[in-house]
Amino acid sequence: MKITISEPSVREESSRILFETKVHVVAGTYILNNCVMPIEWEGYLALIQKPIVDSKWNLSFHTVDSTLYDKHHRSSKITGIAWDLVETHVHEYLEGITINLAPPILELKSILVELFPIDFQDPVQRMLESMRPGIIDTSPGELQIGILTEVAETYEEDKD
Repeated sequence: MKITISEPSVREESSRILFETKVHVVAGTYILNNCVMPIEWEGYLALIQKPIVDSKWNLSFHTVDSTLYDKHHRSSKITGIAWDLVETHVHEYLEGITINLAPPILELKSILVELFPIDFQDPVQRMLESMRPGIIDTSPGELQIGILTEVAETYEEDKD
């Protein structure tokens, strides 16, 4: 069995992520070095995905729906072994993709801590430790991830 995915494209559709990739499946059963019941399919897999950020700032994509197209981008109805291979291997592989957002968040925290006076560092540290992912918004060409934080008190500069 060999499954190849190529030509990925990503865009926003109805506040979700539309991920599309070309898929080529070649499979069969070998008996005495002869392939019997060979299967070959080529087309496109389109996944409607919901972006999710966990508490450790890992961005992943949960598949909500999927559609198969033939190699001419027409609706394709494959069933049986070929569909099982695409669903099991390709879906699983693509859902396993994550993006670690922790490094840029740590960099943001190091910048923010420098913006406050030294005598205000304890509340600033508590604020930074409370940072967590917020609402995720998709629009054409961008994915925005809100950052929530708790602020116990505000700093007011002396006006003397």
